[in-house]
Amino acid sequence: MKTKKAEVFGMSFSMIFSILLIVFFIVVAFIGFRSFFKWQKNSQIAMFVDDIEFRVDEVWKSDLGASINFNSVLPSEIKYVCFMNLRNDSFGANAKEEEIFNEMKSKLAIRKIKVEDNIYFYYTGVELELNSKASKELKYINLQTKNPICVKIINNKFSIKLEKNTYSPLVNIIV
Repeated sequence: MKTKKAEVFGMSFSMIFSILLIVFFIVVAFIGFRSFFKWQKNSQIAMFVDDIEFRVDEVWKSDLGASINFNSVLPSEIKYVCFMNLRNDSFGANAKEEEIFNEMKSKLAIRKIKVEDNIYFYYTGVELELNSKASKELKYINLQTKNPICVKIINNKFSIKLEKNTYSPLVNIIV
């Protein structure tokens, strides 16, 4: 029985080359899908931040006071959305909010957030690679009665009530 020297494990060079090409295309497709899903999560967060900023401004500009419900969908990795002032101490918070406040304060640089901002995304497990919208300063938010205000994300859904009284200069967040 004759064997060709160009064969390895009984396969010709063209067969081995074809298998390598298939593996290469599968790896490239996997990388592409991963980046698409990362982009999708960042887009979802950016749209959320823009929407809530618009709604807070809308309520704040109302002359007679206003109240609206704000609902949105967020990526499953995000467990809480917190409104907090990291320059001040926490007060009026429950144990979980206190834990989140302390973690955010200690991980400012790691989580790419700024102390001036007052809306933060708390996530556990997988470290998200969030874009510049990982935190944001929302104007006109009232954090004088409680700091932080954390909203638990249930089934990827975020829901709060934004309210401004006639004589109040700031918008209240009601969970």
